[in-house]
Amino acid sequence: MKFRIKSFIAGLILPAAILLAAGCGADPTPYEVNDDKGYTVSVKYDANGGIFDTNTSVIMDSFNISDMEMKSDGTVDIALLSPDDARRGSSNSFTPSFGGHFLAGWYAERTETQDSDGEKSYVYSRPWDFETSLLTVDADGKYSSSEPVMTLYAAWIPLFKVSFYSLEDGALIDSYSFNPTEKEGIILPKWNKDSGAIDMNDFPKKTGYTFEAAYLNGEGTSKIDGEVLAHNGKVNLENGTAENTEMSVYLSFVEGDIYHIYKAEQFAANYKAGGTYIIHEDLDFSDVIWPSALTTGSFGGKIAGGGHVFKNISVLQNDNSKTSFGLFGQVSETATITDICFDTASITIKKGIRSAGSSYGTFAGTVADGAEISGVSFKNSVLSIDTGCYFGTEDYTVGLICGTGSADIDSSGISVSTVGDKPDRLTVTVNDGTVSITVNE
Repeated sequence: MKFRIKSFIAGLILPAAILLAAGCGADPTPYEVNDDKGYTVSVKYDANGGIFDTNTSVIMDSFNISDMEMKSDGTVDIALLSPDDARRGSSNSFTPSFGGHFLAGWYAERTETQDSDGEKSYVYSRPWDFETSLLTVDADGKYSSSEPVMTLYAAWIPLFKVSFYSLEDGALIDSYSFNPTEKEGIILPKWNKDSGAIDMNDFPKKTGYTFEAAYLNGEGTSKIDGEVLAHNGKVNLENGTAENTEMSVYLSFVEGDIYHIYKAEQFAANYKAGGTYIIHEDLDFSDVIWPSALTTGSFGGKIAGGGHVFKNISVLQNDNSKTSFGLFGQVSETATITDICFDTASITIKKGIRSAGSSYGTFAGTVADGAEISGVSFKNSVLSIDTGCYFGTEDYTVGLICGTGSADIDSSGISVSTVGDKPDRLTVTVNDGTVSITVNE
Protein backbone atom coordinates (compact mmCIF):
# COMPACT_ATOMS: atom_id res chain seq x y z
CA MET A 1 0.00 0.00 0.00
CA LYS A 2 1.41 3.37 -0.98
CA PHE A 3 0.41 6.62 0.63
CA ARG A 4 1.63 10.13 0.94
CA ILE A 5 3.03 11.61 4.11
CA LYS A 6 3.63 15.23 5.06
CA SER A 7 6.17 15.96 7.76
CA PHE A 8 6.72 19.27 9.44
CA ILE A 9 8.51 20.62 12.45
CA ALA A 10 5.81 21.55 14.87
CA GLY A 11 8.11 23.33 17.27
CA LEU A 12 9.58 25.57 14.55
CA ILE A 13 7.02 26.20 11.84
CA LEU A 14 3.89 26.58 13.95
CA PRO A 15 5.05 29.52 16.12
CA ALA A 16 6.24 31.35 13.02
CA ALA A 17 2.89 30.77 11.34
CA ILE A 18 1.03 32.07 14.39
CA LEU A 19 3.08 35.25 14.43
CA LEU A 20 2.46 35.78 10.74
CA ALA A 21 -1.27 35.25 11.13
CA ALA A 22 -1.41 37.72 14.00
CA GLY A 23 0.27 40.32 11.82
CA CYS A 24 -1.92 40.16 8.74
CA GLY A 25 -4.99 38.26 9.94
CA ALA A 26 -5.29 36.16 6.81
CA ASP A 27 -2.50 33.59 6.36
CA PRO A 28 -3.54 30.06 7.36
CA THR A 29 -1.57 28.02 9.88
CA PRO A 30 0.26 24.86 8.76
CA TYR A 31 -2.50 22.84 10.44
CA GLU A 32 -5.18 24.62 8.45
CA VAL A 33 -3.23 24.02 5.24
CA ASN A 34 -2.95 20.32 6.04
CA ASP A 35 -6.66 20.05 6.88
CA ASP A 36 -7.66 21.77 3.63
CA LYS A 37 -5.58 19.24 1.69
CA GLY A 38 -6.96 16.27 3.56
CA TYR A 39 -3.91 15.58 5.74
CA THR A 40 -5.97 15.38 8.89
CA VAL A 41 -4.49 12.36 10.71
CA SER A 42 -1.36 13.43 12.58
CA VAL A 43 1.24 11.57 14.61
CA LYS A 44 3.56 13.49 16.91
CA TYR A 45 7.14 12.43 17.64
CA ASP A 46 8.32 13.80 20.96
CA ALA A 47 12.11 13.77 21.39
CA ASN A 48 11.36 13.67 25.12
CA GLY A 49 14.42 15.45 26.49
CA GLY A 50 16.42 14.97 23.32
CA ILE A 51 16.51 17.10 20.22
CA PHE A 52 16.23 16.49 16.50
CA ASP A 53 18.99 17.63 14.18
CA THR A 54 16.60 20.40 13.08
CA ASN A 55 17.09 21.90 16.58
CA THR A 56 13.50 21.14 17.58
CA SER A 57 12.07 18.72 20.10
CA VAL A 58 8.87 17.76 18.25
CA ILE A 59 8.01 16.83 14.68
CA MET A 60 4.68 15.84 13.13
CA ASP A 61 3.70 13.44 10.35
CA SER A 62 0.29 14.01 8.74
CA PHE A 63 -1.61 11.59 6.49
CA ASN A 64 -4.40 11.84 3.95
CA ILE A 65 -6.39 8.66 4.57
CA SER A 66 -9.04 9.34 1.94
CA ASP A 67 -6.85 7.66 -0.69
CA MET A 68 -5.93 4.71 1.52
CA GLU A 69 -7.50 1.27 1.35
CA MET A 70 -10.33 0.82 3.86
CA LYS A 71 -10.71 -2.54 5.54
CA SER A 72 -14.04 -4.37 5.91
CA ASP A 73 -14.51 -3.01 9.43
CA GLY A 74 -14.28 0.58 8.19
CA THR A 75 -10.74 1.25 9.42
CA VAL A 76 -7.48 2.16 7.74
CA ASP A 77 -4.04 0.89 8.73
CA ILE A 78 -1.13 3.34 8.53
CA ALA A 79 2.50 2.19 8.54
CA LEU A 80 4.67 4.82 10.22
CA LEU A 81 8.26 5.71 9.50
CA SER A 82 10.79 6.42 12.22
CA PRO A 83 11.95 10.06 12.18
CA ASP A 84 15.38 9.15 10.83
CA ASP A 85 14.22 6.57 8.29
CA ALA A 86 16.24 6.89 5.09
CA ARG A 87 13.07 6.39 3.03
CA ARG A 88 12.00 9.90 3.97
CA GLY A 89 14.84 11.28 1.90
CA SER A 90 17.69 13.41 3.19
CA SER A 91 15.63 16.62 3.31
CA ASN A 92 12.88 15.03 5.40
CA SER A 93 14.93 12.88 7.77
CA PHE A 94 15.06 13.87 11.42
CA THR A 95 17.74 12.31 13.63
CA PRO A 96 17.22 12.66 17.39
CA SER A 97 20.01 12.83 19.98
CA PHE A 98 20.44 13.30 23.71
CA GLY A 99 23.96 13.80 25.07
CA GLY A 100 25.22 10.88 27.12
CA HIS A 101 22.24 8.69 26.18
CA PHE A 102 21.19 6.25 23.51
CA LEU A 103 17.74 5.78 22.01
CA ALA A 104 16.03 2.68 23.34
CA GLY A 105 13.09 3.13 20.96
CA TRP A 106 9.78 4.88 20.44
CA TYR A 107 6.82 4.19 22.71
CA ALA A 108 3.12 5.00 22.48
CA GLU A 109 2.67 5.43 26.24
CA ARG A 110 4.71 7.22 28.88
CA THR A 111 4.16 7.11 32.63
CA GLU A 112 5.92 9.45 35.03
CA THR A 113 7.41 7.99 38.21
CA GLN A 114 9.10 9.57 41.19
CA ASP A 115 11.61 8.03 43.59
CA SER A 116 12.00 8.65 47.31
CA ASP A 117 14.27 11.62 46.65
CA GLY A 118 11.70 13.25 44.42
CA GLU A 119 13.62 12.49 41.24
CA LYS A 120 11.28 12.11 38.28
CA SER A 121 11.69 9.55 35.54
CA TYR A 122 9.56 7.72 33.00
CA VAL A 123 8.49 4.18 32.37
CA TYR A 124 7.30 3.41 28.88
CA SER A 125 4.94 0.90 27.37
CA ARG A 126 3.63 -0.13 23.97
CA PRO A 127 6.97 -0.10 22.14
CA TRP A 128 6.49 0.79 18.50
CA ASP A 129 8.02 -1.50 15.90
CA PHE A 130 8.25 0.48 12.69
CA GLU A 131 8.59 -2.74 10.71
CA THR A 132 5.44 -4.44 11.99
CA SER A 133 3.31 -2.03 14.05
CA LEU A 134 0.38 -0.30 12.34
CA LEU A 135 -1.67 2.73 13.36
CA THR A 136 -5.37 1.96 12.87
CA VAL A 137 -7.85 4.83 12.43
CA ASP A 138 -11.51 5.12 11.45
CA ALA A 139 -11.79 5.81 7.72
CA ASP A 140 -14.79 8.08 8.35
CA GLY A 141 -13.42 9.66 11.51
CA LYS A 142 -13.30 13.38 11.97
CA TYR A 143 -9.70 14.33 12.59
CA SER A 144 -7.71 17.54 12.76
CA SER A 145 -3.99 17.68 12.03
CA SER A 146 -3.52 19.93 15.06
CA GLU A 147 -4.70 17.14 17.38
CA PRO A 148 -2.44 14.09 16.95
CA VAL A 149 -4.17 10.73 17.10
CA MET A 150 -1.01 9.36 18.76
CA THR A 151 2.21 10.61 20.28
CA LEU A 152 5.35 8.48 20.12
CA TYR A 153 7.89 9.21 22.83
CA ALA A 154 11.62 8.70 22.49
CA ALA A 155 12.94 6.65 25.42
CA TRP A 156 16.50 7.55 26.34
CA ILE A 157 18.84 5.40 28.42
CA PRO A 158 22.21 6.59 29.77
CA LEU A 159 25.16 5.21 27.84
CA PHE A 160 26.66 2.21 29.56
CA LYS A 161 29.74 3.32 31.45
CA VAL A 162 32.92 1.54 32.52
CA SER A 163 35.11 3.26 35.11
CA PHE A 164 38.74 2.15 35.16
CA TYR A 165 40.59 2.16 38.47
CA SER A 166 44.18 1.41 39.41
CA LEU A 167 44.49 -1.95 41.09
CA GLU A 168 47.47 -0.62 43.01
CA ASP A 169 45.84 2.32 44.80
CA GLY A 170 42.19 2.40 43.66
CA ALA A 171 42.57 5.77 41.92
CA LEU A 172 40.29 6.53 38.99
CA ILE A 173 42.25 6.38 35.73
CA ASP A 174 39.56 7.08 33.14
CA SER A 175 36.10 6.03 32.00
CA TYR A 176 34.56 4.79 28.77
CA SER A 177 30.93 5.02 27.63
CA PHE A 178 29.20 3.19 24.81
CA ASN A 179 25.85 2.30 23.31
CA PRO A 180 25.05 -1.33 24.22
CA THR A 181 22.75 -1.67 21.23
CA GLU A 182 25.73 -1.09 18.94
CA LYS A 183 28.42 -3.19 20.63
CA GLU A 184 28.44 -6.13 23.00
CA GLY A 185 30.94 -4.72 25.45
CA ILE A 186 34.41 -3.27 25.74
CA ILE A 187 37.36 -4.66 23.81
CA LEU A 188 40.32 -5.73 25.94
CA PRO A 189 43.93 -4.79 25.16
CA LYS A 190 45.67 -7.11 22.74
CA TRP A 191 49.23 -7.49 21.52
CA ASN A 192 49.54 -6.45 17.88
CA LYS A 193 51.87 -8.74 15.92
CA ASP A 194 52.12 -6.18 13.12
CA SER A 195 53.32 -3.28 15.27
CA GLY A 196 54.88 -5.13 18.19
CA ALA A 197 53.05 -2.84 20.63
CA ILE A 198 49.91 -3.42 22.64
CA ASP A 199 46.62 -2.08 21.29
CA MET A 200 44.68 -0.70 24.26
CA ASN A 201 41.39 -0.64 22.30
CA ASP A 202 38.67 0.60 24.70
CA PHE A 203 40.99 0.67 27.71
CA PRO A 204 42.97 3.72 28.88
CA LYS A 205 46.72 4.11 28.55
CA LYS A 206 49.02 4.95 31.44
CA THR A 207 52.05 6.96 30.41
CA GLY A 208 55.30 5.15 31.08
CA TYR A 209 53.54 1.85 31.85
CA THR A 210 52.29 -1.19 29.97
CA PHE A 211 48.99 -2.92 30.61
CA GLU A 212 49.29 -6.20 32.45
CA ALA A 213 45.80 -7.43 33.43
CA ALA A 214 42.22 -6.36 34.20
CA TYR A 215 40.04 -7.46 37.11
CA LEU A 216 36.41 -7.17 38.14
CA ASN A 217 37.30 -6.46 41.75
CA GLY A 218 39.74 -4.27 43.61
CA GLU A 219 41.35 -7.25 45.29
CA GLY A 220 42.68 -8.54 41.96
CA THR A 221 41.18 -12.01 42.38
CA SER A 222 38.68 -11.93 39.51
CA LYS A 223 40.81 -11.63 36.38
CA ILE A 224 39.14 -10.78 33.08
CA ASP A 225 40.09 -13.04 30.18
CA GLY A 226 39.05 -13.18 26.54
CA GLU A 227 38.79 -10.46 23.91
CA VAL A 228 35.58 -8.67 24.93
CA LEU A 229 34.21 -7.88 28.37
CA ALA A 230 30.43 -7.92 28.32
CA HIS A 231 28.92 -5.12 30.38
CA ASN A 232 26.74 -6.26 33.28
CA GLY A 233 24.01 -3.76 32.43
CA LYS A 234 20.62 -4.90 31.14
CA VAL A 235 18.25 -3.06 28.81
CA ASN A 236 14.52 -3.69 28.99
CA LEU A 237 13.13 -2.68 25.61
CA GLU A 238 9.57 -3.44 26.73
CA ASN A 239 9.54 -0.44 29.04
CA GLY A 240 12.51 1.58 27.81
CA THR A 241 14.57 1.24 30.99
CA ALA A 242 17.91 -0.21 32.02
CA GLU A 243 19.69 -1.33 35.16
CA ASN A 244 23.35 -1.60 36.17
CA THR A 245 24.42 0.90 33.53
CA GLU A 246 27.74 1.49 35.32
CA MET A 247 30.47 -0.98 36.17
CA SER A 248 34.02 -0.83 37.51
CA VAL A 249 37.17 -2.47 36.18
CA TYR A 250 40.53 -2.54 37.96
CA LEU A 251 43.75 -2.42 35.95
CA SER A 252 47.29 -3.47 36.75
CA PHE A 253 50.25 -2.06 34.85
CA VAL A 254 53.95 -2.78 34.79
CA GLU A 255 56.41 0.06 34.63
CA GLY A 256 57.97 0.73 31.24
CA ASP A 257 57.01 0.34 27.61
CA ILE A 258 56.90 -3.32 26.61
CA TYR A 259 57.00 -4.62 23.04
CA HIS A 260 56.73 -8.08 21.53
CA ILE A 261 59.04 -8.11 18.52
CA TYR A 262 58.63 -10.36 15.49
CA LYS A 263 60.35 -8.24 12.82
CA ALA A 264 63.38 -5.97 12.63
CA GLU A 265 61.13 -3.13 11.53
CA GLN A 266 59.20 -3.37 14.79
CA PHE A 267 62.34 -3.14 16.88
CA ALA A 268 63.55 -0.07 15.00
CA ALA A 269 60.17 1.66 15.02
CA ASN A 270 59.50 1.14 18.72
CA TYR A 271 62.93 1.89 20.15
CA LYS A 272 62.93 3.70 23.50
CA ALA A 273 65.86 4.06 25.86
CA GLY A 274 63.99 2.35 28.68
CA GLY A 275 61.83 -0.01 26.64
CA THR A 276 61.41 -3.72 27.20
CA TYR A 277 61.64 -5.90 24.10
CA ILE A 278 60.60 -9.55 24.06
CA ILE A 279 62.01 -11.14 20.91
CA HIS A 280 59.97 -13.89 19.24
CA GLU A 281 61.78 -14.38 15.92
CA ASP A 282 65.21 -13.94 14.35
CA LEU A 283 65.58 -10.33 13.17
CA ASP A 284 67.22 -9.43 9.85
CA PHE A 285 68.37 -5.81 9.58
CA SER A 286 69.53 -6.02 5.94
CA ASP A 287 66.96 -3.42 4.91
CA VAL A 288 66.34 -1.87 8.31
CA ILE A 289 68.44 0.84 9.93
CA TRP A 290 69.60 -0.02 13.42
CA PRO A 291 68.27 2.81 15.68
CA SER A 292 70.86 5.59 15.76
CA ALA A 293 69.79 6.48 19.29
CA LEU A 294 71.04 3.05 20.34
CA THR A 295 74.49 3.40 18.80
CA THR A 296 75.35 6.64 20.59
CA GLY A 297 72.77 6.95 23.37
CA SER A 298 72.22 5.23 26.71
CA PHE A 299 70.09 2.08 26.92
CA GLY A 300 68.62 1.18 30.29
CA GLY A 301 65.80 -1.13 29.27
CA LYS A 302 65.52 -4.85 28.67
CA ILE A 303 65.98 -7.05 25.62
CA ALA A 304 64.93 -10.64 26.16
CA GLY A 305 66.37 -12.29 23.08
CA GLY A 306 64.94 -15.76 23.63
CA GLY A 307 67.96 -17.29 21.86
CA HIS A 308 67.20 -15.49 18.60
CA VAL A 309 69.63 -13.96 16.11
CA PHE A 310 70.03 -10.26 15.25
CA LYS A 311 71.76 -10.35 11.87
CA ASN A 312 73.12 -8.05 9.18
CA ILE A 313 73.37 -4.94 11.34
CA SER A 314 75.49 -2.11 9.98
CA VAL A 315 76.25 1.06 11.96
CA LEU A 316 78.59 4.01 11.39
CA GLN A 317 80.16 6.41 13.85
CA ASN A 318 80.46 9.73 12.04
CA ASP A 319 79.46 12.19 14.79
CA ASN A 320 82.27 13.75 16.83
CA SER A 321 79.80 15.00 19.42
CA LYS A 322 79.10 11.40 20.53
CA THR A 323 81.79 9.83 22.67
CA SER A 324 80.39 6.32 23.24
CA PHE A 325 79.73 4.15 20.23
CA GLY A 326 78.83 0.56 19.33
CA LEU A 327 75.68 -1.40 18.72
CA PHE A 328 74.86 0.29 22.01
CA GLY A 329 76.46 3.60 22.88
CA GLN A 330 76.11 3.19 26.63
CA VAL A 331 74.57 0.27 28.50
CA SER A 332 73.42 1.65 31.83
CA GLU A 333 73.26 -0.10 35.20
CA THR A 334 69.52 -0.72 34.79
CA ALA A 335 69.86 -2.57 31.47
CA THR A 336 69.22 -6.26 30.95
CA ILE A 337 70.27 -7.84 27.63
CA THR A 338 70.01 -11.62 27.41
CA ASP A 339 70.14 -14.55 24.99
CA ILE A 340 70.99 -12.88 21.68
CA CYS A 341 73.43 -13.85 18.97
CA PHE A 342 74.64 -10.93 16.83
CA ASP A 343 75.51 -12.37 13.43
CA THR A 344 77.31 -10.32 10.76
CA ALA A 345 77.36 -7.06 12.69
CA SER A 346 79.44 -4.37 11.04
CA ILE A 347 80.66 -1.48 13.23
CA THR A 348 82.60 1.24 11.45
CA ILE A 349 84.37 4.28 12.90
CA LYS A 350 84.32 6.64 9.92
CA LYS A 351 87.02 8.89 8.49
CA GLY A 352 87.41 12.20 10.28
CA ILE A 353 86.31 11.03 13.72
CA ARG A 354 88.39 12.43 16.57
CA SER A 355 88.88 9.88 19.31
CA ALA A 356 89.57 12.20 22.24
CA GLY A 357 87.61 11.10 25.32
CA SER A 358 85.72 8.41 23.42
CA SER A 359 84.92 4.75 24.05
CA TYR A 360 84.28 2.33 21.19
CA GLY A 361 83.24 -1.31 21.12
CA THR A 362 81.38 -3.71 18.86
CA PHE A 363 78.80 -4.40 21.54
CA ALA A 364 78.93 -1.06 23.37
CA GLY A 365 81.07 1.96 23.93
CA THR A 366 80.48 1.82 27.68
CA VAL A 367 78.96 -0.84 29.91
CA ALA A 368 78.07 0.32 33.42
CA ASP A 369 78.48 -1.75 36.55
CA GLY A 370 75.21 -3.46 37.42
CA ALA A 371 74.09 -4.07 33.85
CA GLU A 372 72.86 -7.63 33.39
CA ILE A 373 74.29 -9.17 30.21
CA SER A 374 74.12 -12.91 29.69
CA GLY A 375 73.82 -15.35 26.84
CA VAL A 376 75.08 -12.75 24.34
CA SER A 377 77.40 -13.85 21.55
CA PHE A 378 78.86 -12.67 18.25
CA LYS A 379 79.83 -14.35 15.02
CA ASN A 380 80.99 -13.14 11.61
CA SER A 381 81.18 -9.59 12.96
CA VAL A 382 83.72 -6.85 12.23
CA LEU A 383 84.90 -3.70 13.98
CA SER A 384 86.27 -1.47 11.22
CA ILE A 385 88.42 1.62 11.81
CA ASP A 386 88.98 4.12 9.03
CA THR A 387 92.62 5.08 8.70
CA GLY A 388 91.52 8.69 8.32
CA CYS A 389 90.45 8.86 11.99
CA TYR A 390 92.38 10.99 14.49
CA PHE A 391 94.01 9.04 17.31
CA GLY A 392 96.47 11.71 18.39
CA THR A 393 95.60 11.49 22.10
CA GLU A 394 95.57 8.57 24.49
CA ASP A 395 92.34 9.32 26.40
CA TYR A 396 90.21 6.90 24.36
CA THR A 397 89.45 3.21 24.61
CA VAL A 398 88.57 0.65 21.97
CA GLY A 399 87.53 -2.92 22.69
CA LEU A 400 86.27 -5.84 20.67
CA ILE A 401 83.29 -6.01 23.06
CA CYS A 402 83.25 -2.64 24.83
CA GLY A 403 85.58 0.30 25.28
CA THR A 404 84.85 1.04 28.93
CA GLY A 405 83.50 -1.41 31.46
CA SER A 406 83.11 -5.11 30.96
CA ALA A 407 80.63 -7.69 29.74
CA ASP A 408 80.79 -11.46 29.85
CA ILE A 409 80.74 -11.91 26.07
CA ASP A 410 83.07 -14.09 24.01
CA SER A 411 84.92 -11.90 21.50
CA SER A 412 86.09 -14.72 19.25
CA GLY A 413 83.35 -14.00 16.74
CA ILE A 414 84.63 -10.44 16.17
CA SER A 415 87.56 -9.35 14.01
CA VAL A 416 89.16 -5.94 13.56
CA SER A 417 90.04 -4.35 10.26
CA THR A 418 91.20 -1.04 8.90
CA VAL A 419 89.54 0.63 5.96
CA GLY A 420 90.15 3.83 4.04
CA ASP A 421 92.50 5.34 1.54
CA LYS A 422 95.59 5.39 3.81
CA PRO A 423 96.15 1.67 4.52
CA ASP A 424 99.54 2.16 6.17
CA ARG A 425 98.63 5.07 8.45
CA LEU A 426 97.30 2.95 11.34
CA THR A 427 98.54 -0.25 12.91
CA VAL A 428 95.88 -2.12 14.89
CA THR A 429 96.60 -4.89 17.39
CA VAL A 430 94.36 -6.81 19.76
CA ASN A 431 95.36 -8.05 23.17
CA ASP A 432 92.86 -9.83 25.40
CA GLY A 433 89.96 -8.01 23.77
CA THR A 434 91.54 -4.56 23.96
CA VAL A 435 92.29 -2.84 20.66
CA SER A 436 95.48 -0.78 20.46
CA ILE A 437 96.02 1.69 17.63
CA THR A 438 99.34 3.08 16.54
CA VAL A 439 99.51 6.08 14.20
CA ASN A 440 102.32 5.73 11.65
CA GLU A 441 103.22 9.26 10.72
